[in-house]
Amino acid sequence: MSAHVLVRGVCALLCATLATLVSAQGASGEIAVEGKVPEIRCLIVPSRAVQYPEEARLFKSEGVVRVRLTFTGGEDRPQTEVFFSSGDDFRAVVLDHVGAYRMPCLERGESRVVTQEFQFVPGDGRKILTGDVRATEQRTRALCLKTQGGAPAYPTPSADQPSQGRVLARAYFEAPDTAPRIEIVFNGGSDRFARSVRQYMSGYRLPCFQASDFPLVVSQTFHFRMQGDAVALLKDATLSSLISNVVDLEKQHVRFDFTTMGCPFDVHFTLWQPHAKNVVREIERADPNRLEFIEWLRRVDLNAPRRLHDQLVGDSMTLSVPCVVLDLL
Repeated sequence: MSAHVLVRGVCALLCATLATLVSAQGASGEIAVEGKVPEIRCLIVPSRAVQYPEEARLFKSEGVVRVRLTFTGGEDRPQTEVFFSSGDDFRAVVLDHVGAYRMPCLERGESRVVTQEFQFVPGDGRKILTGDVRATEQRTRALCLKTQGGAPAYPTPSADQPSQGRVLARAYFEAPDTAPRIEIVFNGGSDRFARSVRQYMSGYRLPCFQASDFPLVVSQTFHFRMQGDAVALLKDATLSSLISNVVDLEKQHVRFDFTTMGCPFDVHFTLWQPHAKNVVREIERADPNRLEFIEWLRRVDLNAPRRLHDQLVGDSMTLSVPCVVLDLL
């Protein structure tokens, strides 16, 4: 990994008496309460492929179409909304294709909202890249999470264990007044941190939710650090800097035309791979045209030696995206 690209700096101050410092701490981070995510059930799509519009094929025109589909059950045709299209010809063939989608097993009163992207790439092959059908997630806010207060206790320092790290944990709730099941997604490089977090989160409760709201999942990050210890942090980066440090770049067969996404734009990127999806948030203005790009960012990992990588997991940076086409096909 190119250190000047991704690492913001390692503090030069190292203290020989770390164990005597009083500022060792485990700080609680952001909390997210995730509700039930509707699954994509019994989706039926036509067996015929999307056809490249004849005139666009002739003139080697490229295009992007992104659609939002709302299913209301049975054999009904989905309601369709095009939130981006490069032209009427592309729009027409996509609407004709997705109009044949069905979710026959949805019951009366049920609905599903999904999105999908189609890219038309000119060339000898006249490729049509069909994106995954993605369900819209439903999330609830952590309005009444009852905790023990404070933060997890910093474990007894050990010379052969890291003194800093970020822990990602999930608490699975089945009822408002019972202890959750705790899952440590990433232990910060030390089981000592994980044990402290597990003990702390076992006291969580969700008293103001109704029985019908469950199951619910609370995700939270915790940062353990020792004052005066060296720290490795992600540096704000351009898209090209990020790309040069992506793990298995040769396997990333994607193509993104950022000129269709309200470029230039910035996103806030938090590294959690390979333990969980990265957290990616749009800065200033959200644009549904960026969905496929953001989903890809959530899956990429960054090259770094194991011990350094463990320190970078959970850290964040701002990623600047210019008006270019990223083609890794």
